[in-house]
Amino acid sequence: MIHKLTLQNFKGIESAEVGLERLTIFVGPNASGKTSVLQALHLLSQIANPDLSRNDATSVQASVAMLLKREQATGLVRTNGQVRGRPFTLQAQISEAAKPSEAIAIEGSWEGNAFVLHFPTHRPKPATFRNDAEAPPKEALRDWGASSLLRFESRKLAEKSHAESITPRIQSDGSGLASVLAQMALNRPDDFAELQTALKAIVPQVVRVRLSLAEIIRQEMETIRLDEQPIARAVSRKYSGHRILLDLMGASDVPSEGASEGTLLILGLLAVLFSTPRPKLVLLDDLDRGLHPKAQKDLVTQLRKLLERDPELQIIATSHSPYLVDHLDPKEVRLSTVLPDGTIRFAELMQHPDFERWKEVMRPGEFWSTVGENWVGSVQEKPHE
Repeated sequence: MIHKLTLQNFKGIESAEVGLERLTIFVGPNASGKTSVLQALHLLSQIANPDLSRNDATSVQASVAMLLKREQATGLVRTNGQVRGRPFTLQAQISEAAKPSEAIAIEGSWEGNAFVLHFPTHRPKPATFRNDAEAPPKEALRDWGASSLLRFESRKLAEKSHAESITPRIQSDGSGLASVLAQMALNRPDDFAELQTALKAIVPQVVRVRLSLAEIIRQEMETIRLDEQPIARAVSRKYSGHRILLDLMGASDVPSEGASEGTLLILGLLAVLFSTPRPKLVLLDDLDRGLHPKAQKDLVTQLRKLLERDPELQIIATSHSPYLVDHLDPKEVRLSTVLPDGTIRFAELMQHPDFERWKEVMRPGEFWSTVGENWVGSVQEKPHE
């Protein structure tokens, strides 16, 4: 679990230190740094992940400079926490001016022993240890790096999909959901049944989730030779995949394209949370999107059940809904704001000077709606212990 995140010159954030709980929800105006927190956590976990694929590593390398605060040459992302019950820290210096022969240095400590990893920028690949004698077990980095950053699009969640590996995964935008559900239904029916139970608890209109075979046509490029000269051309290829069907109260065989946005978003989130290997850190933008206030309450209830079942799981999300915040513990709420000079600041809801006075008569969401975020800039930053 990550207890604290420290940022310097990251996107719009000049300097911030934010405490994190196992369930932490960031609220505040648009463009006030909420999504930046998710991106920072995901970036560091990807860099340190020993299982990072070459394609993912290339994507990380390409985005590093874009995540720096404007007009700043270097930035810092640091996390402090525990992995498998042991103290663990990771930090990365990111630089816009990194030469092709240089690498991002990832410094860390494992049970008090320092180590350094190198993430090459000229030939993106997973980070390597500079000193294996001081390295933590790969399992520890794997747990630390097992994160999912979710910014779902309902159109992508609803698409038919074709699995290209034995263990398909859902992409950040929701692509691949049908393949993940099909693999789960076939190989892990108990998990699939639990997922449906959780979905029905949040969206009672859902009776059952089913998968059917579907033909998928993909446009691909192939190279042929004509008079010994290579020529690239586009071709259409057919694959066997899956599509999602929903049985709803009063309506059967509803294709995923006809399902509500909220239903698809919850189905995608639960598929990630029930996936194998299960992520240890789930980062989700707009947790409340498309959900009725009661469904938001039921979602929080289901998330707590999953957190109780897996003590290593941590969920960090953003929201704009006071109804969802009403069902949180006040210590789980973080507020963000932008000061007149453009500085982004964060604070815990409990740091409001009148919180102790009003906590017995107002729910967290009601209190937030009443006090807003303007007070955040006047609060002395309080590192989370």
